[in-house]
Formats: sequence, C-alpha cells, structure tokens
Amino acid sequence: MSFGDIVSAEEVEGSLIVREVVSPSGHSTYRVFPRAPEFSRAAVEERLAALRALGAILERANPKLIAVDVPPDADIDAIYGVLEDGEDVEGLWTLDEGHYGRR
Repeated sequence: MSFGDIVSAEEVEGSLIVREVVSPSGHSTYRVFPRAPEFSRAAVEERLAALRALGAILERANPKLIAVDVPPDADIDAIYGVLEDGEDVEGLWTLDEGHYGRR
C-alpha cells in the first residue's frame, strides 16, 4: 500500500487488518536504509535533496530508515534512478521497494 490508497479492512481481535486496496492512489513507496558510518552524511543528504527536487516526499522514521513517497505526478523513472544509484553505484544505502503504484 501507499499514501492515499483507499483500502477495505476487517477488525480481527481488536486490530484492523487490511484485506485489499479498493482504490489505488498511484503513489509509490520505497524505503532507504542509509549505510553508516562508512559514508558521509553529507553525501546521503545531497542525494536526498536530489530526490526532493524530483518531487519525492521524504520522511525519516529514525536515523536508519527513510520513507520515500513518489506522488503520481512525479517522474518516477528519474527518482528510481537516483534511488538505484544511491544503492548500486554510490553505496550510500540499501533500497527496498515497498509498493510500485503505477500501472
């Protein structure tokens, strides 16, 4: 699931359990796990700034996890390129694809 998705849920033992996405929002979600301390915080911040400039919305869960929301009107190919380069080329982070919201 991603930001803005409308879901159906069922209550099970006092907790809501998502059963399906009823109406997808078109958002995509990625998780970035910065590798530290071998890489400069400045280098990570520079790449995060590039993601923001391309339209990604970032949220730090903690120092070791950054959520990346890609709205439907953002250039997902360019954003994914920065995410991949940060992992594969620069070695700044580990990347996890939570949900690709495009069709």
